[in-house]
Amino acid sequence: MLLLALTVFSTLGTRPPVTVPRCQTAANTIAFDQCLGRERDRAMATLERYRVAARTKLARENPENGRLLGDFDAAQAAWVAYDKAQCDAVYTLWQAGTIRGAMSLRCDLRLTQLRTHELWSTWLVDENGPAPALPEPVVERGS
Repeated sequence: MLLLALTVFSTLGTRPPVTVPRCQTAANTIAFDQCLGRERDRAMATLERYRVAARTKLARENPENGRLLGDFDAAQAAWVAYDKAQCDAVYTLWQAGTIRGAMSLRCDLRLTQLRTHELWSTWLVDENGPAPALPEPVVERGS
């Protein structure tokens, strides 16, 4: 039992912390939306960093497979279209309330974090190779 407890507690520090957006202290709707927009912009910058790293790794490790980069780029373009359509639909769902902007931004933030994690786990993690160049990205709960 002690061994199990030590194993569990020793792994707790190995995962990146999961946080919630820091916008709960915003004084009003405009400030809340601005804060969520900044969170989303940071998430988009992280996504771009992981996308570039994944694409660079693919090009380096698969120079003979030109189709792979095209498929990778097409998948990213499809994700961008999906993200926009999904979060536009969320905005429409909430269009009668002042919360519509926040709900759409939260949608975009969450999908961006999920896409970043998908890029990391699919393209940057090599189960038989060295550790990935970038750390496992955080996907926030409740955002």
